[in-house]
Formats: sequence, structure tokens, C-alpha cells
Amino acid sequence: IGEVAVGVLGAVYQVRAVEEVSSSLTSRVQEQYAVPGYEDFTTAIDYVQYQLQCCGVSSSVDWSMSRWKLETLGGPELQVPLTCCSLHRAEDAHINPDPVNVTLCQSHSLLDRQLARQHQ
Repeated sequence: IGEVAVGVLGAVYQVRAVEEVSSSLTSRVQEQYAVPGYEDFTTAIDYVQYQLQCCGVSSSVDWSMSRWKLETLGGPELQVPLTCCSLHRAEDAHINPDPVNVTLCQSHSLLDRQLARQHQ
């Protein structure tokens, strides 16, 4: 019974830990991405998005309430950072992103952005 209880508690705390890390990282992305003084953090996020072919912590929606978006730090035409797009492969693609289809990737439609990620 003790082993089962420990297993259940371990699973519960693991889920909580993942939720806490996700929440904390989402907050950091929304507050610090592309903000002066956080260049290393921005580069790290760009690198992860490029390598894992993902966008945001949970999804591209993470960017909608970010300082990056609200203060148009990436420019008024961008919905998500270019590293959220499918990029032409290059060693430094996360530093100098060259999207395969920037129009589809930067669409106001979440579905279009998801389709752009799937069609590399």
C-alpha cells in the first residue's frame, strides 16, 4: 500500500511540477522575449523554437499577450516570431530566420499558422 501511495504522490507532484515550469516559462516568454537586456533569453527561445519546430510554450497563442506582440517589438506585421515559422535550413537559422512561407506563417488565423508549421 505504501509503494502505491508513493507512486500516486510522485505522479501528482510530477504533473504539478510540469504545470509550474510551463506557467513560469510562459510568463518569462511574455515578459522578456525581445526586450532589451534579455538578448540571451531571446536567442535561447528562438533556438528552441527552431530546433523543436514549435511556437511558444504551449502554442502560438502564448505570443498574443506578450510584450513582444503588444509593444510590436518584432514589427506590427508579425503575429509570431519568425522562428515559429518553418525555416529554410541553415546553421544559424534561429539567428537569421528565413521562413519558407512567411505569409501563411504570419496569418491572423491560428489554423493557417498551424498548417504552415506542418508543411515544411
